[in-house]
Amino acid sequence: MQPAAALPAGVVATRAEAVDIDPGALADRPTVCLRVIDHSNEQPISGAAVRRLLTGADLSFSDDRGVALVALEDPAQLSVVAEGYLLRLAPARPGSDEQDPQVVRLVRDTWSNVRRFAFVDPDGAPVEDVFVRLRDAAGAQPVDNGRLATMEPVARRAWSEHLMMASRAVSRDQHVHAGAADEHVYRHSGEVLVVRFVASAEYVLEATTPAGLVAAAKVRVSAGAEPPVQVVKMVAGGFISGVVRDTSGAALADAMVTLQGGDPLGLAATSGADGSFTIGPLLRRPSTLLVRHGVHKPIAVEGVLVPSEGQQLRLEPLSRTPLRGRVRARPGLQPIRGATVIWQVAGGGAITSQTGDDGTFELQAAGDVAARLVIQAPRFITYAELVDPGAPFTEYDLLPAVPALRVARGLTATLEGVVFTASALPLAGVSVRWRPSTAPVNPGLPGRRVLEGAALDLPDVIKTGADGAFVLETSRFGPGVLTVSGARPITLSVTAVAGQRRQGIELRR
Repeated sequence: MQPAAALPAGVVATRAEAVDIDPGALADRPTVCLRVIDHSNEQPISGAAVRRLLTGADLSFSDDRGVALVALEDPAQLSVVAEGYLLRLAPARPGSDEQDPQVVRLVRDTWSNVRRFAFVDPDGAPVEDVFVRLRDAAGAQPVDNGRLATMEPVARRAWSEHLMMASRAVSRDQHVHAGAADEHVYRHSGEVLVVRFVASAEYVLEATTPAGLVAAAKVRVSAGAEPPVQVVKMVAGGFISGVVRDTSGAALADAMVTLQGGDPLGLAATSGADGSFTIGPLLRRPSTLLVRHGVHKPIAVEGVLVPSEGQQLRLEPLSRTPLRGRVRARPGLQPIRGATVIWQVAGGGAITSQTGDDGTFELQAAGDVAARLVIQAPRFITYAELVDPGAPFTEYDLLPAVPALRVARGLTATLEGVVFTASALPLAGVSVRWRPSTAPVNPGLPGRRVLEGAALDLPDVIKTGADGAFVLETSRFGPGVLTVSGARPITLSVTAVAGQRRQGIELRR
């Protein structure tokens, strides 16, 4: 039987946590039509996922006709993913539709080496919810069983794209393994885990369950007939426990303890109020612990046996250096009282201060390398800059967060109006785009490493409300064109003037 133990208190399995991938900027209607077909028989493929190549975010799925509609604002590199097929690139540009779709030909994967794994507990019962990763035990070599040289051009191109994408986020649910550089962790909950290897090599399979079971097994992958299912027997994992203290012996709460090189579950333990921690389940072999605490130097503790108890981990405090400055409001540069100033130490710690009546602050910066200085104040945009701990007295200027204040102070202008149909009915939910004639101005501060807050990041596109109205704020002044997207775009030449609200604009379709 599988043990029912949960993870120890203070331990998180980061790989088991759900991750939402931002799809990025999308249009208000489909602008790209892909038709996904099987290259060998021209038949449509349903259920193929269309994802952004850069992030792996799902954008669409093909229907029974193989058609996938995507709402892209701008051209983008997409990938098309379907079980049993090679991963394909699909460079997409808005403008295709169901009458003239962009055809994507998927090629069945007959070149990868398939291996199947079944996981059982000490009693031989099947194990569910297993996290698996594969590490290269010898030099992985690309698959070449004599067939690649004879591949037709479409298949050869598809294989090349597949190799490029196999280790990226777009293949996260395909159980494709790309060789030595592949850091994939596969979450398995069925009877048999099927992995398609693109490289021949010897691997070490590592498996862990949140319920406390672990396993390690050698896997040999080479060209030829697929071997029988490899049964991996799992056993109870080990745990490491101890206490994190500073050099004076005081317990350190909220210290982060992880494993060098990671583990299938991505375990991360946080020490309690008394500095104590427990991390596991782990494979029963010597491990290296990485220990971090915000205002202390991180350490690596090598050769820690699994299991073991009573580990005493001591961290040295980071050096402290006074850091002073003044926080002001733009554009008048008046001092801001009561702003919160945060020195973010690498590893998650923070040192805070507040500004006085004259806008000045002083804090004891920790460490001897540049860190993120964050400044927050009500009704102002958050500001962040990379600052050296020994930096001289510096002025930090914040922008108003309220649009009306920005306009009143001449930092921005607004273009306000309504979009109507030809019969004078308001058009709700349509996109209005501002295309100024002037090029954007780089507001960078010479010699400064500003991360955010030095410039207004205002969208050039906004959607109309239920009443067809829109208010578009811009910091790019001068002449330009307002455009309403659609089969028959509407355009209107307007001028944005700093500090002014241009009202009463009417756009009629």
